[in-house]
Amino acid sequence: MGDSGAGHKVKLLNQMMFGAINAMTAEMMAVAEKVGVAPNRLYDVITASQAGTVSNLFRELGQRVSDERYDDPTFTVALLAKDVRLGVEMAEGAGAPPLLGRAVDFLNRTSCAQGFGGEDTSVMWKCMGNLWKGGH
Repeated sequence: MGDSGAGHKVKLLNQMMFGAINAMTAEMMAVAEKVGVAPNRLYDVITASQAGTVSNLFRELGQRVSDERYDDPTFTVALLAKDVRLGVEMAEGAGAPPLLGRAVDFLNRTSCAQGFGGEDTSVMWKCMGNLWKGGH
């Protein structure tokens, strides 16, 4: 990879990208439910469309949301929160404060605060919905 520590930096950058895809999937599923589209139906339609936005990660996350399978994590919210936080700190330390990274960090930390830390990252759509409870 290069100088000592370069592999660690690449890992953190990758985790920041994973966090962003995860966060957007969470938000999209929560918005879908809020506007009256069942998240599992949204997943079925989007994956069947073969659109360019359908990544392998979306397929995995969306399937877990559809199946409501969060307690056998592939990767926990707490681990993602740690990695994204470290990635944000690394970027800030290099003088490149990440805008999206900070938003993802906020969602990850909020998900942990809501008690989702030990569950699969796909559960984070519930965190988004919890933020809007009581709203119209």
